[in-house]
Amino acid sequence: MPHPAPAGRPVAPNGGSSAPPTAATTQDDSIPTAEAEVDGVAKDAGDEFDADLDEEQLGSPEAWFYCTRHHRVEQGHQCPGRFLLGPYDSAEAAARALERVKEHNEAWDAQDEPRPGGDGGTP
Repeated sequence: MPHPAPAGRPVAPNGGSSAPPTAATTQDDSIPTAEAEVDGVAKDAGDEFDADLDEEQLGSPEAWFYCTRHHRVEQGHQCPGRFLLGPYDSAEAAARALERVKEHNEAWDAQDEPRPGGDGGTP
């Protein structure tokens, strides 16, 4: 026998949550939705047609970024900006983002080192 609902709270007909379904879900799981996840990325129903279009029809391609949260190269802003290094023109350039950061840090550290014969203070 089902437990009675607390006073003032309705019970959904299916006995579950009375919250409305989200955009990517349906009441009946057998009904397909317009959005699906493929490899963790939301895909829209029209994505398969993008391959038939050339760059002029699609517009300029999105820039590439290196995500420090997931440690991977991503095209476009898939993650919040605070986790991204870039933008880069290519995936290969984005893949070398951490190497570039290391090179820049070493160059800046070398500028901060005291000069030989100096007092080590600021000029």
